[in-house]
Amino acid sequence: MVRILGNITIFLLFLGVNIYGSSLEVSLSDKEIVVGESVFLTIATVEEGNQSSFPPIKSVAGVKIDEVIRTSTVNYVLINGKNRAEHIQTMTLEFRPKKSITIPAFSFTLDGEESYSKEQYLKVVSSKDELTQKNRDFSIEMKLSKNEIYKDESVLLTVLFRHKKDIDLQKMEYEKPKFIDFFAKHIGKEKIYQEGKFIVYKLNYMLTPKHSGVLTISPANIKIAIQNRQLQKEGWYRDILSWHRVVSNGLKLRVEKLDESYEIVGDFKVKSTIDSTTTEPNRPINLTIELFGEGNLEAYRGIEFDIPNVTIYSDDSNTSSQLDSAGVKSFYKKSFVFIATDNFVIPSKTIRIFNPKNKSVKILKTEAYRVKINKNIEKKRSIDKKILYYLPFLIAFVFGIILTLLVQNIILLYKKYRAKKVGFDGHKALQILYPYSSDNIEIEEMVRKLYAIKNGEKDIKIDKKKLNKILEEYSSKGE
Repeated sequence: MVRILGNITIFLLFLGVNIYGSSLEVSLSDKEIVVGESVFLTIATVEEGNQSSFPPIKSVAGVKIDEVIRTSTVNYVLINGKNRAEHIQTMTLEFRPKKSITIPAFSFTLDGEESYSKEQYLKVVSSKDELTQKNRDFSIEMKLSKNEIYKDESVLLTVLFRHKKDIDLQKMEYEKPKFIDFFAKHIGKEKIYQEGKFIVYKLNYMLTPKHSGVLTISPANIKIAIQNRQLQKEGWYRDILSWHRVVSNGLKLRVEKLDESYEIVGDFKVKSTIDSTTTEPNRPINLTIELFGEGNLEAYRGIEFDIPNVTIYSDDSNTSSQLDSAGVKSFYKKSFVFIATDNFVIPSKTIRIFNPKNKSVKILKTEAYRVKINKNIEKKRSIDKKILYYLPFLIAFVFGIILTLLVQNIILLYKKYRAKKVGFDGHKALQILYPYSSDNIEIEEMVRKLYAIKNGEKDIKIDKKKLNKILEEYSSKGE
């Protein structure tokens, strides 16, 4: 029969069963913690038959349970030539005692013999400085690049988690600090590297205080599960998941307020570029302003323009930060488009920057630009547009004249061709003989045939010799 000593009487029902070949193991994640930190109590049962269900447990030694983690695995072992299936079930209880407590011992009967676990004492101290036994297998700490800064200045917070490289780390749940008094941004990528016997995980945050005073950064913590391999008396190993929570140190940061007005804290330079200072009416002018240097520009409100009779467009500013050996560096970029019909001036902009290195305010100024709108180009373009509008009509007119002349020449050439083909000029013959057409029937008939040929009749035949003889006779009469 299984019974539990101490205050945890709820285990009597659960462990009051005689299970052949079963065992119970109880382990504590830490022997010594700082008040407010978590501790994990792991209860593991090993059974050959069906698994028993863990009863609900709401407290340990009077301390409320914050979270319950359950796992179940099967382990196959060979004993005396026979396979044996071990059903391993674990229940891990997370709780936060405010004072030192004693975890009671457990007793259980196995193969008719009663076995006992040992009592476990958990020491709770008020600060890390009082710890007499530190866990050297894994740790987490936070560091600040500065302990004192000015309002609107940024500081770099580094979180480092270390564990021995030979630890079989199964799960890891990271909980970042609560940045209540800061604007926080994770900067860069997580770095994982080896440092001696340890594997190190490194995270960086850029913190900008919301107000002045002494501000507190709450601890970061991480919950991890490691695989514990335990050698059994029968000669085989048993793997049981063990949970731990590691809590970092908390930090304080002094933030001073400046009486002098400024917009940015850091050490920056400004650069502006424009694509042209001469354009045409309603043609865009593009301006780009860049601000870069050491410090944080995430909270910078940026630059705006308002120019009478000028239409202005701008995109959203592009702000980025990166980390190097010198610290945090930021880059700000914004583009503007100006459209106008008359000359205008893009004014210079002033940026007041407080430099914490020399504790002075530096004034940066962007360049001013006079933009000239060339309206003559617009007038020339208008004339060119009109010419382009009427050009098709002009081309059609010229083409019509050319076509008419071409047709007339074709007709003339055709007449010459016909005259050459028939051997006489019909038109000239008509001019000579027409006045004498009534003289005799022969002349009348010849005139009628010439008219027919002139009108395009192709079947008419004329005696060329007779016509030439008549023409010679009547040509002399007309002279």
